[in-house]
Amino acid sequence: MEIISPTVVTSGNNINGFELIYDRRNDKVYVMNIMKLIKNSRRYIDAFFTFDYNSRDFRLENKLKEIGINNYLNYVKYELSLNGTSFKPNSIKEITKTSGKPYIPGSTIKGAIRSSLTRVLNRENDYKISLDETARRSNEIRNPEKQADNKAEERIFGSPNNSPFRLLRISDTETKDYSDLELYDVKVMNICNNRVKWYTRSGNVDNIEGATSIYVEAFKEGTILKGQLSQGFLKLLKT
Repeated sequence: MEIISPTVVTSGNNINGFELIYDRRNDKVYVMNIMKLIKNSRRYIDAFFTFDYNSRDFRLENKLKEIGINNYLNYVKYELSLNGTSFKPNSIKEITKTSGKPYIPGSTIKGAIRSSLTRVLNRENDYKISLDETARRSNEIRNPEKQADNKAEERIFGSPNNSPFRLLRISDTETKDYSDLELYDVKVMNICNNRVKWYTRSGNVDNIEGATSIYVEAFKEGTILKGQLSQGFLKLLKT
């Protein structure tokens, strides 16, 4: 699978600002190995609990210099190229990882294939209706996530036995190196009363320039990921 535009499946976790150093000169953000700092530097341990991490002016590189740690590059876990992204030191949405390495879960790929096929079949609206119905009754249903898929497929294909997705088995992709990641600035567009609006923490605005930046680490264009796809699904599609 080749990444043709920046792609991220977030883990649900943030990489916090106190773990980051922004290198404007080299257009990079360094994700620091805080545990290594704690293990190797008594000065950092002593200062750790005195830092005001919630301050807007907090910059880890400045704090390290104040306690005499000038060689902070020795404590970098990995780096993210900005590739033209305008970064304001903030938290970053972390990509899904296993054993510390990024990958894409097979369930995510299966969901993307399902969405594409239902769109091709012009049944996307049926799928959305079924998902909405299940969401409204989520408190009454056991395993609502699984039921949402089952009911949607039943609406489209008539019976779970007729659904091609019953044969679809997709593995997680292989893990990749940090060098396959870059940092991106995401802005959320909403449609409000048929008008384009942009999300901010205080409400929607008309201009993208005023939108809240959500920083994510994502697979960059051209990254190749390998996994496995069940043959039964491919045979069914051919017939």
